[in-house]
Amino acid sequence: MCNCILFRMLADLSHSCILRRSMPHKSHAPHPACRLFLFTAFLMACAIGTTAAASAITTRPAITAPASTSPTTVLSTQPAVPPPPQPPFPLAEAATQGEPVAITLRSINAQLNNGGQLTDIEQEAPVLSSEIDNRLAESASLLASHPTLQLLHQQENDWTEIEHTLADWKGVLQQRGDRLKQATDQISNMAATWDKEQEVVDYWLKHAKHTDLLSAAQASVAKTRAQIAQTGADLRNARIRLFAIEQAIDIQDARVLDVLDSVQQARNEAFNRLLVHDSPPLWNLFRSHNAGGEFALQGQDSLRRQIDEVRDYLSQRREFLAGLAVLLLVLASVLLWIHHRIKKWCEKTPQLTDATRVFASPIATALVLSLLVSAWIFPRAPRLLSAAGTNPLAD
Repeated sequence: MCNCILFRMLADLSHSCILRRSMPHKSHAPHPACRLFLFTAFLMACAIGTTAAASAITTRPAITAPASTSPTTVLSTQPAVPPPPQPPFPLAEAATQGEPVAITLRSINAQLNNGGQLTDIEQEAPVLSSEIDNRLAESASLLASHPTLQLLHQQENDWTEIEHTLADWKGVLQQRGDRLKQATDQISNMAATWDKEQEVVDYWLKHAKHTDLLSAAQASVAKTRAQIAQTGADLRNARIRLFAIEQAIDIQDARVLDVLDSVQQARNEAFNRLLVHDSPPLWNLFRSHNAGGEFALQGQDSLRRQIDEVRDYLSQRREFLAGLAVLLLVLASVLLWIHHRIKKWCEKTPQLTDATRVFASPIATALVLSLLVSAWIFPRAPRLLSAAGTNPLAD
């Protein structure tokens, strides 16, 4: 607005000056005051114009480029790429690193398959458990009847032999458990290493182009990890199986140790009452009318229990019984052959009859020899079977 007024004033003043020059006058030179006014007005106009231009430039709205055309804006909107994980070994060596892992896994699998002793223990443990059940009933009845020191000694020897068997089994299982624990630690370390390698493969599959090297490394890592996982599962199953067998044997061992403690206590009591009159004389028992019946019932019950024990014992060792039968047939055949040969000699030399009388009954001799040898064929035989003649050799 000020600019317009100023320029209007300048225009009027210029017009008056022109009119004055056009009028007849003695002198056409402009008036000094008019010159000063024109100069001052010109300066003011220049200053006001400069200020207005600067104000226009300052208040002018800024022109921004579209976001799509600015490379700086495009880069700032993209997420930052994380750094690659540290690989346990280069991807190019995945196939090479998998070879020693495969060798280790084959060694562990061989240990898992080499479980012959474990299988034997697993098969014999139920048999021994049944034998312990039968012997517990017999021992309980025997200990309740104030047995002699000889019977207690026999009981202690039988239960000690069973306890040694269980201790040997526990030692075998402990060694196998240690080997399985060591193999499990190896599997855990290998699995951790190859899981890290899988993370590296996943990273480059996501942030790089697929190449033949990357594809080969991916296949090698996947194959090795699958083998490790399979062996790890087999190890877990083997350890579960081993734990079940150990638990069953620990239960039987605790029962055997309890019986041994009872036998030891009964033995101490028997020592303490050696010179103590704790029962009536034997001849006084027959004066009672019911004494014979009570003794008969006790004898029948004891005999029935021992027969059941022998039947269960032999039913669980049928292969040993078959071996004893074969041995009996072999001995009988050999003794019969000897008997026929000696019989001819005795006809020619009668003096040999007394010396060779043992071969006159080959079947009976073979039966006696078989019973004597059965001490080694039937370990921990029941008392009724041992009474056939194996006890002297068993001790």
